[in-house]
Parts: sequence; C-alpha cells; structure tokens
Amino acid sequence: MNKQRQRGRGEPWAIGAAYGFYYMAYTASFSFMAVFLKSRSITDAQVGVIYSLMAAVSLVAQPLLGYLADSKVPIKWIVLALMGGAIPVGFLVPLATSSFPLAAAAVLALAFFDQSLVTLLDSWTTQAAEKNARIVYSVARGIGAFTCAVAGFLVGRAISAWGEGTIFWLHAAFMAPALVAACLFASVPCKNRAGQRQGEGHYTFWQAGKALLKNRAFALLLGGLLLLNIGNRAVVTYLPMLIGQFGGTAGDQGMAVTMMSVGVFPFMLLYPKLEKRFSNKKVLFFACVLVVGRSLSFALAGSLQVAIYMQLLEAAALGLYNPALIRYTASVTPQRLRSSAIALSAAVQVAVCGIVGNALASLFLAYASLRIMFVVYTALAAAGLCLVGFSLRQKPVSDPGERPAGA
Repeated sequence: MNKQRQRGRGEPWAIGAAYGFYYMAYTASFSFMAVFLKSRSITDAQVGVIYSLMAAVSLVAQPLLGYLADSKVPIKWIVLALMGGAIPVGFLVPLATSSFPLAAAAVLALAFFDQSLVTLLDSWTTQAAEKNARIVYSVARGIGAFTCAVAGFLVGRAISAWGEGTIFWLHAAFMAPALVAACLFASVPCKNRAGQRQGEGHYTFWQAGKALLKNRAFALLLGGLLLLNIGNRAVVTYLPMLIGQFGGTAGDQGMAVTMMSVGVFPFMLLYPKLEKRFSNKKVLFFACVLVVGRSLSFALAGSLQVAIYMQLLEAAALGLYNPALIRYTASVTPQRLRSSAIALSAAVQVAVCGIVGNALASLFLAYASLRIMFVVYTALAAAGLCLVGFSLRQKPVSDPGERPAGA
C-alpha cells in the first residue's frame, strides 16, 4: 500500500519529466529541421514537399496508433517503443541527405516516431489522471511548452558553435531521459480490449470511427476544430513571412517564437483554477474566441511590434485551448475509445488543417495578399467557433463506458 502511495506521488514528476524532455527532443529536431535540410542543399520547394508529406503521415498514423492503444497494446508500451525507436532513426537523417528521396524517407520516418508521441502522451496522461488526482494534464503539458523555449535557445547556440548536424545528437540526448521518465509512469489498460473480455462487446477500427462520428457532440466539435485551425496552421507556416514583410530579421522571428512558447506555460498553470471557477466548457469556448482573435490580429497587424507581440495572444489561446479541449473530448466520448478520439481530433487539427490551410494559402499568395488571406481565415474561424458552441450544447454520452447505440 505504501509503495502504491509513493508511486502515486511520484507519477506527476515522472510524466512532467517525460513531457519536458520529449518536447526538448522534438524542438531540437523539427524546429530546426528546415535549417538542417537547407544546409544539405535541399531546396525550399523540396522542404515544402517533405513537410506536406509529414502532415499526411500524421493523418494516417495518429488514428491508427490511437486505436491500437485502445484495443491491442497498452499505451505505455507504444510510447516506449516510439521513444526508443526515435533515437536511432534520428541519426539516419544526416546519413540520407545525398539525395532528396532518401532525405524525405528519413525525415518522414523520424516524423512518424516523434509526432505520434504528442497525442499518445496526452491520452495517457488524461487517463492516468482519472485514477491519480495528483496528475494535472495542463501542468504536465505546460512543462513541455516551457522546455520548448529552453531547447530553442540551447539548440540555436549549439548550431552556431558546432553546426546543423548537432540537432540529432541533442535530439537523442533529450529523448533518452524522456524514455527513462516514461518507464516510471504507470500504464493504463486497453479499455476496448477489456470490454471484450468482460462480454461488453468490442469495437473494430471501422466501428470505432463510425461510433465517434455518429456522436453528435464530437462530430460538431471536429467540424469546428477544422474551421478554427485551417488559418491557425497557416499562421505557423507564414508567420516568418509576415514578420519579414515588416522588415523583421531572424532574431525577430526567434523572439516571436520564444514569447509564444514561454507565454503558454503560465496559462496552462492557470487553467485548473479557471476550470473550477467557470466550468471547462466556458474555458474552452473562451479559448476558441481567442483563436479567432489571433487570426483577426494577423489580418489587422500593421507593424513589426504588433506582429511579434500578438504571439502573447497565441500563448493565451493555446495555454487554455489544449487542456480544455482534451478534457471536453474525454467527457463526450466513450472511455474505450479515448485514445482514438484524442488522436482523431489531433489529426484533424494538425494534419488536415495543415494540408488544407497551406494549400489555400498558396492560392491566396498567388492571387491576393497575406492580409486578405487572414481575413478569410478569420471568417472560417468564426464559423468554427459557432460549431464548437453547438457541440458544447449537446448532451454527453450518458455512460462513457458503454458503446453508443448503433455502433
């Protein structure tokens, strides 16, 4: 009993360390991947192709791994396998830059390992928090946001001193302690598989997808997230271009990214207090309003200082939006499909919105301007806000542990 109590007390530290070192590893690799590829004579157009393919890999991998965690393999073992595999795969990238196809294959392989961990860690943490009240998802995720900024500073200095190839050594150096910390964090069962053993039925992969999409609250939420984040992903891609239009330098771009990364941390720490005082649904809706405001601020930005300091708005939006969204998703979907639901939500926000948002952006840049593009994206985000509002008005699944009717 004492051992279980001690382990319960240590779990928040373990998951916080896993998040912190994982996000440092991810920042070391993919925040500087374009810099590394260009240093190896990969053109801007080829880098764009690789990043588009990364989104496609994420779109396929995340739902599959989410279902696997719900139904076949405990999520802890999937996370450990991905973290352990990411270290050697990272060293393959600098060895594969002799040709574009080899470089693309190596980067996509690393993206599969690194990017898939984001939603799996989120799902693992939220499910573990249901059994251990000491675990607070927003705090663990906030640690990751803070360490992103630390890693960005350290990796930038390391590249200046030792060259672009340093990022893969730092990726391994950060991922190794993340792996150790994850080993110390308790696993959660595959609830879909457990339901089959208990005679409650079992979702196949396609039944799981059908059940989630027939869930009215979740389906409306996905539609809202799609419209909200089409512009959001384009902001990530074209923020450097906007800063450049106002005469900004690489240092100004670094300041904008640092302000966002550091600013997320206090808002994630603030989230639990706001959730208790106002309810999670109200916090989520307010966070979505901030997302709309972020797109609008890009449409109205008229100076370099505004373009940089609007990242504080992004920090507030992201710091409240992520934990509130994860909690709301958990409240309206069956427990046995928790990882699948979180993974599907992430695939829509990151992969689908990244592909669609950047494709539309290329058309706007060819025939209009950045300002007009963000005006249109603001209108889409406002429509998404309405869909999220309709979702919040729906009744949740009466018994999250049961299969919804018609699955």
